[in-house]
Amino acid sequence: MAFGELLEQVGGMGRFQYIHTLLLTIPVLFMASHNLLQNFTGAIPGHRCQVRLASNGSEYPNTTHLRGAGQLLRLSIPLDRKQQLEKCRRFTDPQWYLLNASVTRVNETETEPCADGWFYDQTQFTSTIVSEWDLVCERRKLREMAQSIYMAGVLIGALVLGGLADRFGRRALTIWSFFQMAVTGTCAAFSPNYASYCFFRFLTGMALSGFGLSIACLIVEWIPTQHRTITIALTGLSYTVGQILLAGLAYSIRDWRWLQVAVSAPYLLFLLYSWWYAESARWLIQSGQASKAVGVLQRVARINKKQEAGERITTEVLLSSMEKELSSCKSTYTISDLVRTPAVRRIFFCLSMVWFSVSFSYYGLVMDLQNFGVSIYLIQVIFGAVDFPAKLVVTITMSYIGRRVSLTAFLLTAGTIIITNLFVPLEMQTLRTALAVIGKGCLSAAFNCVFLFTTELYPTPIRQTGLGFGSTMARVGGMVSPMTSILGDYYSFLPPVVFLSIMGFTEILEHVGSMGRFQIVYVTLVSIPVLMMACHMMLQNFTAGTPDHHCATSRDAAPRNRSSEDEALLVVSLPMDENRKPAECRRFRQQQWWRPNGTAENETQMETEPCGDGWVYNRSIFHQTIVTEWDLVCSSRTLKQMAQSIYMAGVLVGGILFGGLSDRFGRRPVLLWCYLQLGVSGTATAFSPQFSVYCVLRFLCGMAFSGIVLNGVSLCVEWTPTKTRAVLGTINGCAYTTGQLVLAGLAYTFRDWHHLQLAVSLPFFFFFCYSWWLSESARWLITAGKLERAVTELKRVAQMNRKEEAAGKLNVEFLRSRMKEELASMTSKASVLDLVRTPTMRRISLCVCFVWFSTSFAYYGLVMDLQNFGGNIYLIQLFFGAVDFPAKFISVLTISYIGRRFTQAIALILAGLTILANIFIPQDMQALRTTVAVFGKGCLGASFNCIYLYTGELYPTVLRQTGMGLSNTMARIGGIVAPAVKMTGEYIPFLPNLIYGAAPIISGIVAAFLPETRNIPLPETVEQVENRSRNKSQKLDSQQTEGLLLSSKPKSQKISA
Repeated sequence: MAFGELLEQVGGMGRFQYIHTLLLTIPVLFMASHNLLQNFTGAIPGHRCQVRLASNGSEYPNTTHLRGAGQLLRLSIPLDRKQQLEKCRRFTDPQWYLLNASVTRVNETETEPCADGWFYDQTQFTSTIVSEWDLVCERRKLREMAQSIYMAGVLIGALVLGGLADRFGRRALTIWSFFQMAVTGTCAAFSPNYASYCFFRFLTGMALSGFGLSIACLIVEWIPTQHRTITIALTGLSYTVGQILLAGLAYSIRDWRWLQVAVSAPYLLFLLYSWWYAESARWLIQSGQASKAVGVLQRVARINKKQEAGERITTEVLLSSMEKELSSCKSTYTISDLVRTPAVRRIFFCLSMVWFSVSFSYYGLVMDLQNFGVSIYLIQVIFGAVDFPAKLVVTITMSYIGRRVSLTAFLLTAGTIIITNLFVPLEMQTLRTALAVIGKGCLSAAFNCVFLFTTELYPTPIRQTGLGFGSTMARVGGMVSPMTSILGDYYSFLPPVVFLSIMGFTEILEHVGSMGRFQIVYVTLVSIPVLMMACHMMLQNFTAGTPDHHCATSRDAAPRNRSSEDEALLVVSLPMDENRKPAECRRFRQQQWWRPNGTAENETQMETEPCGDGWVYNRSIFHQTIVTEWDLVCSSRTLKQMAQSIYMAGVLVGGILFGGLSDRFGRRPVLLWCYLQLGVSGTATAFSPQFSVYCVLRFLCGMAFSGIVLNGVSLCVEWTPTKTRAVLGTINGCAYTTGQLVLAGLAYTFRDWHHLQLAVSLPFFFFFCYSWWLSESARWLITAGKLERAVTELKRVAQMNRKEEAAGKLNVEFLRSRMKEELASMTSKASVLDLVRTPTMRRISLCVCFVWFSTSFAYYGLVMDLQNFGGNIYLIQLFFGAVDFPAKFISVLTISYIGRRFTQAIALILAGLTILANIFIPQDMQALRTTVAVFGKGCLGASFNCIYLYTGELYPTVLRQTGMGLSNTMARIGGIVAPAVKMTGEYIPFLPNLIYGAAPIISGIVAAFLPETRNIPLPETVEQVENRSRNKSQKLDSQQTEGLLLSSKPKSQKISA
């Protein structure tokens, strides 16, 4: 209220506010252009394979009599189900007999992919990124991935630039974001390849999020309360007009590069005039820059012709007027307050789902304009124009009916319409478009409603936090939305985990030296970084260690520089907890000087307060951690677990993103990039200025971790023969185990988290330097059609393995002849739906997914909780690492001589029982608690060893890659959920261990329903899996029938027999 009075004093809603709002609103016109741009720059034109006939007819001399291009296409390209030219296949040889009009169907003619590229219809789009980089057929999913990467940039921008705006000011970040948008948007137009295009689009998304948030703050913080509603409404209408503007620009500019320039170059103009913007006076006051705030307010007063009132504003007047507001800023709230109480928790979960689903459906609809079958430019205009009546209707319904009814009605209507369009035939274009337009209007109305509804549902202290989280969920929805259109191909994007080599390449590998000097050096160089991988995965046990702490007892003290305080001062200043130790999160409002004398009154009646002046930390074990750096204790302690969940989310996203990129660009370049990314982001993490930046950088570390693991494994597996792969897996596992021991030593040496973070990150620069020596996978080069490079790499291997004679025989023709069967098999694609299409596959998939999830879930729930065992954390880390050696040895023996199913079930059940047992062991029995936990960790390590092999043997060859991808995803989800479950211990102390223990026990029982695979050949097809299950059932039935017949015979017959 105090600032509102100051605003009225300098003019309220005067000329300054009109100009300022107008200049801030103009850039919003082009926000819609960038959000929806890929509808046009990524449009898919009509296309077909290039015809292989020579232009002069020399290859097929009888082409001279053809009457036109139609006949040439008819004999060269097959027809699809709709009797249209096939888009992704062509005849291996021209089918001359098809010129006979009586021939209608072709079933047995051999076809091949479009090896010579595609021909694109340029009547509607002169050029798009699809025609530029051939993002069709097998590569069509890359188009959706580009939009998801852009939306990921929007999400990251909100997290990074939003926090920087609070630190450096709204105006500075708006100017920077305009500059970043202009530069990266223009650079995207000149991208030489798809990878650089995605990179620039990611940066463009970050910039859009940055100035979007800052513009909203600058508008709201300079507008009087009574005018904010209409101002925000006008800003929303500006975005709507921008959608219509995009249609006009796209219709005028049909080349994607020039269209990209057209929507990006205006930000150079916005950058020039943005220097006129006034920084938020409210932010200047709250950040302690009162003198600057006075100057800005006086400038506003002059523009509003209130110069006399402006001159009366001084620093002293400002501080006295804002005293109440400034004092309220001292109380900080965290994201954990959104789930602290039942009512707010219910609101939080409901709103998160609403924000996600609204954004998810909105972008799923507006980014799919081509599928409606009408002019894409016209439908963009209609989609934009429908927002005007939609926003008018939602304003009326919210005002006279209510927010809840409005939001529910619009969401239900939108969902019903989208589902209805599934059943409307494609030829009924008008009806499909009309339904889609109504659905889009409903979703726009829902966006308007949920924005206002969110601000009204959350209380003032956590309103900004709640709105920020809602916006984050919306960004996640927008990021996930494009991927749903390629759901059927989703798991082919995950990196392949190869368990069975194809004979053709195996013979070639034997030819150049299957396990020679090259393979030994190669595996060693790829395995060394695995030592540091365990360090990153379990790093937060030490960088986020929580030392003993209590409230600072003096308001004048600098608590961060103190390690202890006078014992008597603690007695009179701090209450005692149930263990008769100083309370960690409360202090007495008034010092109780009578307490040392022992004349106590009831201590529970003494008035206490939170630690308003910070905390004092015991630095005897941890000199500095992120907990002491950013006070992640008491009400903020849940942020520690959230940081680990964010890291594990990065591991999941990295598996999806880098797996797909490695299939597109090769294993080696992606591995090199991930080494560099982990080195840079890991090092940058050590210098994080605030917690939000730390989380973003850890997310990037997690992404790089996943890329290194998956591509390192692929390169090793694809360069080694079948018989040595079991040993290779053991070597990698032992390297990871040794890395856990290395982490204990490093953490003991480096007690400051900054130095420890550097110690585990800097080696990746060394790995990056020597990784240039690594060879690209010859198998990948062959399947990618790069036979010349494959020959070069194989010759290099032969020379290192001293097989010079074999190297001389290698050539492209040799590879083609040996790899013909493998190349042909690449044309068959399996879908994730095949994992649940038949009964046995469905049972296997569900059981395996749950086993992977629960193993990872319990594993990370145990190994990321070392402090709770009460002993020396460095010694426990050493034990946790060392126990993997005997655990993996024993699991190898039981897997080989008893069976996979028994080993998997026993390991999981024992792990669960040990975790549950620790619930009942008193905290003071540290040695016993640690011993039980170490045994449980060993069981989970054995379970991981078993499930890797077991999964590969359960799935048939045609689905093995897809099944492993799904399983890997479930494991990553388990790793994400594990730290979040730890937060439940704040309410029920034994609940986390109960959940961690129950999950592996249940999954151990579930594992008993899986078929045994010991000494059984790997299945090749789904039919083989189903037949084995049926044969087993028939055998069991026959045994039971025989038993019943024997039991039904007369006793005398049995005796005589």
